[in-house]
Amino acid sequence: QVYGDYEVLKPIGKGKFAIVYRAQRISDGLIVALKRISVDMMDNKAREKCLKEVRLLQSLDHTNIIRYMDSFISDNDLVIIVEWAAAGDLKRQLRKAQEKGIGFEERIIWKYFAQICEAIKHMHEKRIMHRDLKPENILLNDRMHILITDFGSAKFLKDKYNINNNR
Repeated sequence: QVYGDYEVLKPIGKGKFAIVYRAQRISDGLIVALKRISVDMMDNKAREKCLKEVRLLQSLDHTNIIRYMDSFISDNDLVIIVEWAAAGDLKRQLRKAQEKGIGFEERIIWKYFAQICEAIKHMHEKRIMHRDLKPENILLNDRMHILITDFGSAKFLKDKYNINNNR
């Protein structure tokens, strides 16, 4: 299956309206994640939420936040392209470690914690609150660096809120 310049390789996750695939950009062979959202099955509120997610992703540029690459409409589907996180999500990594009977080294825990904090700091500087941060929404790339994802519940904060206020 082909969407624009992207060939679907295999499904990797499914939600209420969306399926996420591992895909390859045809023009250069780059592996990406392709999220296909069936917008024709949604009401207007759900459609607006999808468009908000795209706008949020477009506004964020940080090494520890999944990188937005492209989005377009194809056959009544909204297609969002983001960078590929080869090592999967943190929940999977934790489960694999538990099955092997090993934990994460303390230095790795602190490394991940610091990267998550840096990503959250960047979001807050852009006046964005994630609102659904959990191990399933924390991905790892092939260098085992944190990538925050899933901005479907995120919210742009109005000026009257000051999330950087320490009072």
